[in-house]
Amino acid sequence: MNRQLIKPTAPPPPPPRPQRKKGFYKDFNYEAYLKTFEKPKKELPKTWDEYGLVMTLKEVCALLKSSEPTIIKLIKSGKLPASKETGKWLIDKNDIRKMFKIQSEHSA
Repeated sequence: MNRQLIKPTAPPPPPPRPQRKKGFYKDFNYEAYLKTFEKPKKELPKTWDEYGLVMTLKEVCALLKSSEPTIIKLIKSGKLPASKETGKWLIDKNDIRKMFKIQSEHSA
């Protein structure tokens, strides 16, 4: 019996990695990418008569040109009646009118 010795062969080399396209990061616009996550800003009414009967905290702040902490202090001190049933502060327009003595354009 003749037995021949089989020499082990080396496995074939792995295929070459695909090359990345050069200059990809140079063409990337990071500012445009960040703008895709921004929510569009909702414009608030400008005049007293454009608001509804019940106003949110942001609407009251825009109307009175005041900050949110200032209006919340008025609410918590009891000077400005408001409710927070839906998770947002809701303020009656008539209460603001009484507190700040605001005249609408239609009332004379």
